Amino acid sequence: DPTDGTKNSRVLTIASHRVSIYGINIAAASLPAAGTGDGIYFQHLNDGVIYFGVVISNVNIGHMGRDGIHLESSGTAYLNDVKLDTVESSANRGCGVYLKHCGSVTLKDVTCQHNYAQGIYLDGQQSARMYGCYVQDNMKNGSGYDVGSQVTAILAHGLVVSGCSFEDFAVDANTGNALTLYNCRAVTVESCQFINNVAPDALTAATSIR
Repeated sequence: DPTDGTKNSRVLTIASHRVSIYGINIAAASLPAAGTGDGIYFQHLNDGVIYFGVVISNVNIGHMGRDGIHLESSGTAYLNDVKLDTVESSANRGCGVYLKHCGSVTLKDVTCQHNYAQGIYLDGQQSARMYGCYVQDNMKNGSGYDVGSQVTAILAHGLVVSGCSFEDFAVDANTGNALTLYNCRAVTVESCQFINNVAPDALTAATSIR
């Protein structure tokens, strides 16, 4: 039951190679209490397997008790070759998209707005690519995972952010940064728009990139 965010109510759990998810809507009727309910979820611990190929395309996700999309490699398991194309993940209690220690990640035309934590969270992604993504009015709780921001990238060496739009990223007590880069090397940000970053009095340092 994805409407009960207090339970382990993941809608789709990935546990295989070459998974393609196309043209579906995953949404609860209303926003649940915070919990462990993710829309699309992958996490394998210490099974010694490299999982190849996850494509998520033309998918809409909303009102999850935690993250809309949560893909996390850890231990001796590894998820490689992740592509999100024309995806919206909005109004979730956690992140719109949470990716940790996945290989070869491409996010194209991904929309994340009105999430309670980050719009997009990248941790340990090498050479990730974001093209034409739209991120608006996230961090509704005013805090998220680790370093709070509309988009947070940690140890994301070689990240490319191209043609993306960041809007309303210092509104309603949100964290006042569009993009936070934490211990990242060789990052390219090009042809992006940063719109309406006027902070309220409670935020004294609303910045586009930190």
